[in-house]
Amino acid sequence: MEVNIVDPNAAPVVLSEAAVTHFNKQVQDNGAIGVKLGLTASGCAGFSYDWQLLYEYFSNEEAHCSKYDNFVFVVDNLSKEYLRGSVVDVEDLGIKGQMLVVNSPKKTAACGCGESVSFEE
Repeated sequence: MEVNIVDPNAAPVVLSEAAVTHFNKQVQDNGAIGVKLGLTASGCAGFSYDWQLLYEYFSNEEAHCSKYDNFVFVVDNLSKEYLRGSVVDVEDLGIKGQMLVVNSPKKTAACGCGESVSFEE
C-alpha cells in the first residue's frame, strides 16, 4: 500500500530527540516499522492516549505519517486536529523509569495520572 509520508517538521505532532531515541529502540526491539498515536474516548478527563507499535503500512487516508530515521510516526485522522501542535517527549521518573508525555496546546484538562485528557473543541 502507498503511504503519504511527510517531513516531520510539518507534522501535526512533533517528537523530541528523547522521544525519537525511545521510539527507535522500541521499534527495533519489537521488529516493528513505526509507532501510532491516537485518542480513544475513555478515562476520567474524556480521552486517553492510544499508543500502538505498527508492523505494516496502511492506507494514507487513515492517518498522517512522518518519517524518521528508522521508523514512521503516525497520527490517525480522527485524532490529528486534537493533537495538532503537540510535542511528544519522554519524562524521566527516576527509579520508576520513563513515561511518554504529550504536551498539547489544545489540552484543557488532565487527570492526576496524566493518562486521560480533555481538549478544546
